Amino acid sequence: MIALCVFSTAGLAPVLADQEDDGAPDPSRGLPAYLEHYSRPFVIDGREFKFTQKYYWHRLFHPGMKDKVRGAGVLMASFVLATRKNQIQADVAEDDTPSREMAEDLYVENMDIKYAIGPRGALNLSQLWNECQKIATYEIYQHSCDETIYRTGAWDWEVVKAFRDWPDRIGLVYGRDGIHDQNLATHGFITRDWVEAVGYFCPPYFSSDYNDLWLHQVAQGVGRLHFLPEVFTEHMHPAVGKGPLDLTHQERLARHGRDGVDDLWNRLFTERQQDVQKLMQAISDKANT
Repeated sequence: MIALCVFSTAGLAPVLADQEDDGAPDPSRGLPAYLEHYSRPFVIDGREFKFTQKYYWHRLFHPGMKDKVRGAGVLMASFVLATRKNQIQADVAEDDTPSREMAEDLYVENMDIKYAIGPRGALNLSQLWNECQKIATYEIYQHSCDETIYRTGAWDWEVVKAFRDWPDRIGLVYGRDGIHDQNLATHGFITRDWVEAVGYFCPPYFSSDYNDLWLHQVAQGVGRLHFLPEVFTEHMHPAVGKGPLDLTHQERLARHGRDGVDDLWNRLFTERQQDVQKLMQAISDKANT
């Protein structure tokens, strides 16, 4: 199973003025010029769960007892989630700040959703994902956020299958995000084995950005990148006109400049190389056991 490590800031994040208003700021101002500017309207595929159930029903009769047991468990979970899944996805996608009450309700409904709540303020963005990972109970973790919409049915099973290519389960699996696609693992997946080898889920340094690039480059150094073009986890980012430049993003951009995050990234080259060496050692150790 997969743990989605997602966080949302507490409290309402007001949207900026409509772009037609006089003096309204340009969401792309000050952002990297290489980002592709296009947009895709938000549409929930009502056939998604029907496809997912059919897919897992097939897996239930896959040869091998382990596959049958796993398939039975996932099939039952899909039926439980089916009645609420689309509404949950719509609520999170439309509301940038899902409330404490929503998280508690989902937990009570036995939807296997855990949450942690902390103060808003001068944030170490990387560490927020690490706090989410600490309470996760599964073996695969995704670097995600509440701006992500999962467009592909049975995306989780495709990720699980991809990790089977590596007996030691050390590597980075990712799909398209609608912006960088194969060039950057924006919403990448790694395993508990990776986390235990390097000592953390996300590099605990950045108040803005760079976690995805760090994981991508480290995986390149190890030679363990697996791109899944059929998996589409769309990133509704304001830089490409897919979402508002709300208070959360304004604060992140302010921290980015205040903390000199770009310079910090450049200074941490040695640390990235150390992560590569730790993973290479873990792969070697597992091969010899």
